[in-house]
Amino acid sequence: MPNPTPKLSPDPTPNPMTTTPTTPDLIALTAAKLVKLEKALRFAETRLATMPAGALYIRKEKGVLRYYNHDSAKGTFRYLDANSTAEIRLLEEKNYLTKLIRSLTEEKDNLERVQTILGKTEDWENVFFGIREEKRHLIEPVDVVERRTGKKEMEAWNAIPKKRNVFETPNRTMNGEFVKSKSELIIADRLKAAGVPYHYEAKNAFADEELGEIMLWHPDFLVLNVRTGKQYIWEHFGKMDDPEYFGATLFKLNLYARNDYFLGDNLIMTMENSHAPLDTGYVDLLIKRYLI
Repeated sequence: MPNPTPKLSPDPTPNPMTTTPTTPDLIALTAAKLVKLEKALRFAETRLATMPAGALYIRKEKGVLRYYNHDSAKGTFRYLDANSTAEIRLLEEKNYLTKLIRSLTEEKDNLERVQTILGKTEDWENVFFGIREEKRHLIEPVDVVERRTGKKEMEAWNAIPKKRNVFETPNRTMNGEFVKSKSELIIADRLKAAGVPYHYEAKNAFADEELGEIMLWHPDFLVLNVRTGKQYIWEHFGKMDDPEYFGATLFKLNLYARNDYFLGDNLIMTMENSHAPLDTGYVDLLIKRYLI
């Protein structure tokens, strides 16, 4: 019996009612399809090389189907009797493989052209990222704009000095940082899982005009929305039933406001106390609302 040829099951197609694939998504999809096509193509070509010479020719004579091996180069027909069942099957499989290879090759060429087109930088994408960062939050980008920042901005983001851990805690994030609390660990790992870039306790300078001072603080998280390029501070306040801690929190929020960081705009805040721990579902809602 001949080896079975591979069955090409259709790849799942993104539902346009539920998701809009980005260019990287489409490139990855075409790359996966190319791998699948090339594998099938290699199999078909290898199998075809083992097929007998000639082609199957079928003719109906007096109501009976008769099979012949047709040699097109010589113009001859060799009758295949009942003892030639194996050759008949192989010749028909050869016909199938020839058509399959033609179809696979055509689709492979088309996908390679699509990849070339998708790999080019689209000018329309750069329109949004050509607008100054501080103005982008005023705009809701057209849906086809990819969820990414410009290359230069991503390089600048990655260049932000990261916190140097001088102590170890049991709370180690998926990114490898040691954070001070379990709640910070949850937030960091939720950000990581959602594909949101962040810096833990990056150094920032804040001006206190009332005191006439420049204060160096380390907000819990500096996070980036890669769709808009907008940066946010994310603070987690974990001891809200402690009166002294609560007072320090109010001072910090006031200082943030005087430095143009406002809740609901570019400042994200989570809280908990000894009776109400951090709500992880709320963390996910904030990520969805502001960061993806």
